Amino acid sequence: MSQPPGNAAHFEIIEQVGEQEVRLLLQGELDMFVADRLSDRLEVVSKAGTPVVLDLSGLDFIDSSGLRVLVDYSSRAANAGCDLRVDQNVSTTVERVIQMMGLGSFLWD
Repeated sequence: MSQPPGNAAHFEIIEQVGEQEVRLLLQGELDMFVADRLSDRLEVVSKAGTPVVLDLSGLDFIDSSGLRVLVDYSSRAANAGCDLRVDQNVSTTVERVIQMMGLGSFLWD
């Protein structure tokens, strides 16, 4: 799905590779137009077998498409015995959406 012209929201994935984990810092707006980018990146990073931390602290917005990627990969990682964590440090806006959808305990507990 391509983004409508003139409505280009900013989204960026900054990958920080450490000795013990790979941290993916997400910045901007994670919505239906860019959710596939995160999904594709998680697919590649998770194959390496290194623990992955998703850092949502730089997100200004997340929609159901973005949440679906988080839930999908969290479930897949748990079923495969992989280490994928979602950092609990998020903006008030993003936390509100996560809690409103009832996903806080799923992503953080």
